Amino acid sequence: MGRPGWERAGVEFATDVAPFEAMKLGLLNGAHSTLAAMGRLAGHATVAEAMANPVIRAFVRAYWDQVAPTVPAHIDVAAYTARLEVRFDNVALQHKLAQIATDASQKVPPRILGPLREVRARYAPQGALVLAIAAWIRSCEGVDDAGGVLPMTDPILAGWAGRPASTMPAAEAVRCWLNYAPVFGTDLAKDDNLAADLSRALAGLRGRGVVSVASAWLARQ
Repeated sequence: MGRPGWERAGVEFATDVAPFEAMKLGLLNGAHSTLAAMGRLAGHATVAEAMANPVIRAFVRAYWDQVAPTVPAHIDVAAYTARLEVRFDNVALQHKLAQIATDASQKVPPRILGPLREVRARYAPQGALVLAIAAWIRSCEGVDDAGGVLPMTDPILAGWAGRPASTMPAAEAVRCWLNYAPVFGTDLAKDDNLAADLSRALAGLRGRGVVSVASAWLARQ
């Protein structure tokens, strides 16, 4: 019966959608979940507001750089992330970070942990992904960097009897999280290097706040 000429408006037809799904999950959705965690800790309410923070913007760009190797080679990552940055900056969208953070325990595994596994398997730089996970864990502790209450809308986590409190030492808390199979599976708990990296990041986030920790990490790159 024919169809509209969608390609004239920029639609790309492909025989295999999997590479584009990987691109969206790792770059768009992963950045969204990172922004939700970091932005809320820093007191921001929307994606555009978080992106207006120069440290968080620089961190998102670094995050994209580290996720890029997990995206199929024929994808133009630079062009795609440039379009994402324009979208993220659009104040008219009013994309709430609290909305993105809803049910994050179901979103973080495919968006961030999936790329993290790939990057670690390649022995490639992964500090941005580790810090993103640590920021998410910190955001689940229910308090932002100014000491304000940070609500969590995540029934799965709310029902986890073993969820560690913010008063638990960072290393012990990270071990609890890594052993929480509904989010982290069964493989990451065996990675002592990852546990150590996350513990240092979480301790820093608790003590200095997300902007200070991210800024120091960026300065080392």
